[in-house]
Amino acid sequence: MSYIAIVDYGAGNLMSVHNTLDYLGYENKIAASADVIENAAGVILPGVGAFPDAMAALIDSGLTEAVLKAAKEKPFLGICLGMQMLFEESDEVRPCRGWVCCRDALSALETSLKLPQIGWNALDILRPNAMTEGLENGSYVCISCTASWRIRRTKTTLPP
Repeated sequence: MSYIAIVDYGAGNLMSVHNTLDYLGYENKIAASADVIENAAGVILPGVGAFPDAMAALIDSGLTEAVLKAAKEKPFLGICLGMQMLFEESDEVRPCRGWVCCRDALSALETSLKLPQIGWNALDILRPNAMTEGLENGSYVCISCTASWRIRRTKTTLPP
């Protein structure tokens, strides 16, 4: 049986993701153990909160190695903070190392607007793939406070 694992490390909105996948008809499991992640067809890493706290929660959960392996080998979606943790570092709250899956740092958006920026933003799909199947270029509601402009895949490593 094929399913999508939703990583439960104590810093994600699990039920929102679970209910959305159920509504869309995708088999899914809340993953609080490495074997559920390892046996999944794909993995979603949700995240809510501050970058340093989420990194510590993931490390404390004991799921870091299983999640990093999945990020290299399977369809993988980081949502909000879950996506941010794939980067080298973030200066949100205080400087903190990330996973280094994407070779770049996240920094606060340079804007005179109040952060986080919440509103409609343009989505331009540059490289269609299974994750973007069914999506169209257009406007979507986004919540942003950090940005990375140079994304380059690199070897996945654990933070120090």
